Amino acid sequence: MCTSCLAALLISAFLLTACPERIEQQRAEVAGGAESRGNLTRDHAKQLVEVDPTFTAGTRVLSVPWNAAGMYEQIVKFDGVNSSDVNMAVQPAYQSAVASARQGARGESLNYVFLTLASPLRPAIQSVTGISDGSIPSEKLVDFQWNYTTPPPNVLSPLLPAPPYQGHAVFKKYDDGWRVEQITWQPSGSS
Repeated sequence: MCTSCLAALLISAFLLTACPERIEQQRAEVAGGAESRGNLTRDHAKQLVEVDPTFTAGTRVLSVPWNAAGMYEQIVKFDGVNSSDVNMAVQPAYQSAVASARQGARGESLNYVFLTLASPLRPAIQSVTGISDGSIPSEKLVDFQWNYTTPPPNVLSPLLPAPPYQGHAVFKKYDDGWRVEQITWQPSGSS
């Protein structure tokens, strides 16, 4: 290929990818794929959930019931009561995994201790287990199994149910494809 032909090819490739319409089309392909305008497939649902900000944020807080077989007593010690708040400190053995602890406040469950983790636990979908029709024609309900990408610290394992965890998502079909409208994925005792 001659130099001028190669230059023309590179310029046309650049213009094609730099064109706003082409850029928007590329975004749509990444976010939705060709099937985004048609049926919602399991692979496509998995891709959309895995990039949803609610899912990618991970688990940052675990909630431990007061009656969790004495687990909260192992993790936190009480430093007394300040007005209506219970002051808590994380026990040394748990400080690498738990940054802070607090009792549930009004409007939350007062029967829980909320543990803020030192590092969020990141999730990944193992499989989409089913897709069903929602209450309106443009809606799909998706069930999936997931687990953490790295296991939680050993000291936190007793606080979590055994994986794999179950998740649910509601998708809505728009003119440009499917979008996650609502997602529920946290294991019991976390947020």
